[in-house]
Amino acid sequence: MKVLVFSHGSDIDGMGSIIISKTYFDEVKYYFCEMSDLDKTILDSIDSEEIYQYDEVFVTDLTPNNQTLEMIKQDKNLKNKFIVIDHHKTRLNQVGDYEFVHITIHDEKGMCCATSLFYDYLCKNHLISPKASIEYYSELTRLEDTWEWKKKNNLLAHNLSHLYNLLGREEYISRMTKKLKSDDSFSLTSEEELLIQSKLLEIERAMQSYISCIKEIEQNQKKGALVIMDYQYRNEFPEYLERNHYDYDFAMMICFNHHSVSLRSITDCNVRKIAEQYGGGGHDKASSFNIEEKEEEVYQLILKR
Repeated sequence: MKVLVFSHGSDIDGMGSIIISKTYFDEVKYYFCEMSDLDKTILDSIDSEEIYQYDEVFVTDLTPNNQTLEMIKQDKNLKNKFIVIDHHKTRLNQVGDYEFVHITIHDEKGMCCATSLFYDYLCKNHLISPKASIEYYSELTRLEDTWEWKKKNNLLAHNLSHLYNLLGREEYISRMTKKLKSDDSFSLTSEEELLIQSKLLEIERAMQSYISCIKEIEQNQKKGALVIMDYQYRNEFPEYLERNHYDYDFAMMICFNHHSVSLRSITDCNVRKIAEQYGGGGHDKASSFNIEEKEEEVYQLILKR
């Protein structure tokens, strides 16, 4: 089977559908997308007629806008093989009614992620056969992406994110695909464990440097810690603040190297509502918005607000 995947290119959840596809299917092509370029990437694939060469087309961890979805709906050669699998509440509130769009926020496991939803979809529709190692990998990804790893104290789930940041997209995909193809159980190698320990020391040094650069801000009557930082540390910084009992409700991290601002809740602050004020969205506990244009002006606006 030939499969085309458009997926979020920023974290291990975006990688998950690609890894599972490469584990099972004969030919897999994929595009890494952000919300800002997802629709253009899909439309370019339609214009070039590339998209019609594939048996199944999946969009995961993202949802196209209604104009693109309407175009898909009217295309009889595409609508029956085009599937959107997402878990973001913001998109659930915005998207129209399309039978090929599946946005699920919660299920029997808890908060959803795109990887576990994608795996479940493939199994339920008999496109793949279940495999214990892949089911476990999907659950680890869900725990990390939803932050439930903290409640269940599952360090392996969190360490997958560290490994991803160390290896980069392609090497992470390659290693995970090799593991899932060859092993009945999922585990990290001793080399990977050593890499992670090295990464943890690096993170600790980075966090200490960022602490000294915090600008205290207020949004929606909640106190936030605003800081400019490297995108790869966006999940570690709020965890560091919480673990060391800093008095903040949320963290707002300007990541110029990713043209985005990431927001993470530390107390009961709904950061999705903050992100939506700037044209972004996501989850109640973890959200973001893009700042690709006029970044310095956006930074000044955030400080003013």
